[in-house]
Amino acid sequence: MLKTKFILPILIIFIVAGLSLGFYYFEFLPKNTPGIPKNEDFYSSLDTIEIASSEQARITGLMNRKELCQKCGMLFEFETEEKQSFWMENTLISLDMIFMDKTGKIVTIHKSTKPLQQFPTYDSKFPAKYVLEVNAGFSDKNNLTENQSLDIAKLKIKGVVI
Repeated sequence: MLKTKFILPILIIFIVAGLSLGFYYFEFLPKNTPGIPKNEDFYSSLDTIEIASSEQARITGLMNRKELCQKCGMLFEFETEEKQSFWMENTLISLDMIFMDKTGKIVTIHKSTKPLQQFPTYDSKFPAKYVLEVNAGFSDKNNLTENQSLDIAKLKIKGVVI
C-alpha cells in the first residue's frame, strides 16, 4: 500500500511533464525551419565571392559598380555579431541582402533593394555577423528563407579577400 502512495504521484508528475514538453515543442518551436541546403547547386550558383573583412572594404562594398556577374556576390564579415544596417547610396545595382548570424543562420533577407538611395536603410532584425550581397532575385531563385542556415565555410572557399 505504501508503494502505491508514492508511485501514483510520481507517475502523474512524469505524465504532466511529458505533456508540457510536447506542447512546448509543437507550439513554440519554429515550424518548417529549413537547414543547411543539401543541394550543392546552391553553392555552385556562386562562382566568386568577394570577402569584405576590412573596415574600408565594408564601407565601400559594391558602391559605384555598374554590374555584378550573375554568379558573384560580396560577403561582409564583421568582427562582432550585432544588428547591422546597410544603405544603397552610390550603389548602382539592385541587390538582395542576406543577413546571417555567427552560425550562418539567416536572420533577415532584404530583396530587390532600391539603387542610389540613402534611405531607407536595410537593417537586420537580429544580430548578424555576416551579410551576403548578391544580385536582386538571387534569394528567390535559390529558395532562401529566414531561419535557414548557410555554410559560411563553403561560401568563404569561393572567396577573394578584398
